[in-house]
Amino acid sequence: MNKETNAVVEAFDKALFIQQYHSTGKPSQKKIPCTVTGRMVTAFGQNLQAKIQKYGSVEALLEGFVSRGAKKA
Repeated sequence: MNKETNAVVEAFDKALFIQQYHSTGKPSQKKIPCTVTGRMVTAFGQNLQAKIQKYGSVEALLEGFVSRGAKKA
């Protein structure tokens, strides 16, 4: 991860994302970080719902999400 990517990931508030999602059903922002590269990936609406279903929970998604770019590398 470069400095710019690292700063974006540090700015991502996982606790706020989870809290907001559980209380309103909507995420606090439209991007989630890849756990491998740190790159922020757009995920909202049906796309986010599919990812949550695949990982089992919002918490598991944020702990284990690997972007398509990281899988190809």
